[in-house]
Amino acid sequence: MGILFEVKNLSKSFKLNDSKSLCILNELNFTLEDKGLFCIFGKSGCGKSTLLNILEGLMKPSKGEVLYKGKSLSSFKEKEQTNYLKNEVGMVFQSFNLIDDLTVYENLKLAMKIKGVKKYKSISNELAKYNIENLKNKKINVLSGGEKQRVAIIRSLINDPTVVFADEPTGNLDKDNSINVMNFLKEISMNRLVIMVSHNKELIDKYNDGYLDLTNGTQTNFIAMKGCKNIVEKNKKNKNSSFVSYMLIKSFKKDIKQNLLSFFSIVFAFLLVFLSIGFNNGIIQNSEGVIQNYQNYNSYKISKVLYESISDSNLKLERTVRPKKNEIIEMANNYQDSVVGESIDYFFNEEKNVEINNKIIENVSFIPVNNIPNGRIVYVNNAFKEAYSKVNEGSCLNRFVNLNLKRKYIYNNTQNSGPNVIEEIFEAHFEFDIEKIRYEFGYLNYPKIYFSYNYFLDYLKNYKCTKINEITGNDFTFYDLLVNSKDNEEISNYSYILFLDSIEDAKDFNSKIDSLEGFNIKNEPYTIVNSFKNMTSAFFKGIILFIAISIICSLAIVGFLSFSSFVFNRKQTAIISALGAVKNDVILVYLIEKIIVLFLSFLVSYILLKKVALLINSFIFSTFYFRNLLVYPFNDKRLNLSILMIGLFFIIFIVTIPLLLAKHREIYKELKEE
Repeated sequence: MGILFEVKNLSKSFKLNDSKSLCILNELNFTLEDKGLFCIFGKSGCGKSTLLNILEGLMKPSKGEVLYKGKSLSSFKEKEQTNYLKNEVGMVFQSFNLIDDLTVYENLKLAMKIKGVKKYKSISNELAKYNIENLKNKKINVLSGGEKQRVAIIRSLINDPTVVFADEPTGNLDKDNSINVMNFLKEISMNRLVIMVSHNKELIDKYNDGYLDLTNGTQTNFIAMKGCKNIVEKNKKNKNSSFVSYMLIKSFKKDIKQNLLSFFSIVFAFLLVFLSIGFNNGIIQNSEGVIQNYQNYNSYKISKVLYESISDSNLKLERTVRPKKNEIIEMANNYQDSVVGESIDYFFNEEKNVEINNKIIENVSFIPVNNIPNGRIVYVNNAFKEAYSKVNEGSCLNRFVNLNLKRKYIYNNTQNSGPNVIEEIFEAHFEFDIEKIRYEFGYLNYPKIYFSYNYFLDYLKNYKCTKINEITGNDFTFYDLLVNSKDNEEISNYSYILFLDSIEDAKDFNSKIDSLEGFNIKNEPYTIVNSFKNMTSAFFKGIILFIAISIICSLAIVGFLSFSSFVFNRKQTAIISALGAVKNDVILVYLIEKIIVLFLSFLVSYILLKKVALLINSFIFSTFYFRNLLVYPFNDKRLNLSILMIGLFFIIFIVTIPLLLAKHREIYKELKEE
């Protein structure tokens, strides 16, 4: 036999406030050998459990020291402390401190994993030895007190420890079970040291090989174990442990609800990020394609803006006039097949109505284009189709639409004869055949009829100004009035119209519109799509805050669930730590669990994204005729890896911080909590 523990001048006090302390243990001195049943006796509150916690290495003394095999427990570094609990020590608690959610077998298996026991006697044989083999697959929470204590004793011996600590092992047991437990402890003390705390003097007198009597924390009676020799053994070697992987599986099963909530929260956050990126890409990449859906994508209304200063003021008046035709021609010099024509909007801006089958369709715009056949053929857009369906049954294709126009024109007579002002009425009736429906982007869309610009010009060329000609003796047509009008006359509409036949030319001209100073250039499709791009850009910037909040909330949920799981399981983690698990490994279990959830969430959200994007794109196209609003770069490995790594960083941060704060918990307190 040899000396295992040397206790020298040991005292322990607890602070009550800044000026007062409570002394629990006072100047204890004794030695313990490496075999036998040593008992610590005393009434409740005398410091028995405190002394046991100090000997276990779970609490440090205020003064003095405890030497284990010649080395002070207080000087142990974290690795040495872990090795001490893992390889040297076994513990039996009054409140059992088994993990209720696990079975008997799983509790013992977990202890083997933590303590790195690879080869051990059959668990079934050990259970049979203590007459509880039939409880192997029972969960701890269904066992009786005596059964739990037997499982706790088996667990304490799982690594063949040098010393077993037993804190009030019979405190919650009846007489028969108390005797059984004491017999077990006496048996195992034959080849190791067993240190038992008890207030049962009868049991101590019957079973002890030596004891310490504490009264108010003071050593009043000490009976040493015989045969002491000052022999110091070498520490056991630290063994490898597969505890993390084993506990991870158990933790996943136990925390399935929390993990599912974390999973869906992270999937939601990832989908928001993916969809936002896809939304932004879709707008940028496909806006030009949206412009092409309009029949008048190549039509530009160009006017000139003049600024006139006001005397004695910093303000300037803005006036719109028709530019010189050669200015427009010069703009279009670099584009092939460009056509500069007169604006004919004047004839459509007063009285007009559109009828099909004698039913009026409201709020229809007539738009001249040069890219449909010359004649009584028109194209309509999807908004017109919807307006038509409200007043007529069936399709509007190949139906005749009647257009009635009426406009009053005031002619300034400069001749010597006749009135100075002549009022001429322009009145026209057309019957057009609807040949095609154009499906345009639905943003700010309204019913439109596209007609041949040249067809209407031919009509104006043949429309005589009867009253003007009769008074003046001229042979004017409305085309002549339009062409020969002054730049500031209303009939000129203060503008020219430019047609560019090539879509590439139109794209190029669109890119230069903002740089052509002094001109007001309007291309309706470009204006609408650009407005949509600006709106969505502002919206995208606006939802960044929402996305950020959503991501923070999702990560906070993950962090909260991880920390709450850690808190709710703090008794379990304290037990695991007391069994010798490395504190970082305990944290690692929770961290790896959430990282796995993160990777699964990323993978699922990445797979879901294709289907979600397809559904959204399908809905947007059927509603607004915007093809591929969501375009996510699935093949961009850098982008996807960056998103994953950012998510990983935040997961590690949000999970680790609260766990590290909880790392410095006092294990001995949590082991006593019920």
